[in-house]
Amino acid sequence: MPPKRGDFHCTVCGFRCRYDYFGKEPPFEHASIRWLEDIYALKNPSPEEYGEVRTICLGAPCSVCANPVCVDEKCSLFYQVRFCKSCVQQAKNHFPPDVAEGLAKDLRKLLD
Repeated sequence: MPPKRGDFHCTVCGFRCRYDYFGKEPPFEHASIRWLEDIYALKNPSPEEYGEVRTICLGAPCSVCANPVCVDEKCSLFYQVRFCKSCVQQAKNHFPPDVAEGLAKDLRKLLD
């Protein structure tokens, strides 16, 4: 598991940024908020500009290969768990048929 603080690096696009927390419950967030996945989080550096937003999610590890990926739609997809662009392509036939149509648009964006 990554340290609680460090440097985030997206393995797809190369985006880099420091992160303040890795996990599901950032200490600077409301106690009732828990993320569905371990995230690389940045404490909001400008609360006066963004209001109640306390946590900026930079990205998360891919659930298949564990590589860190940012949340940009061209780099990863969240469907119950996070998938990087490469793993989405490999697993595209394993998504439920009733969801495939909705995912098709997102998958096309990821695979372009």
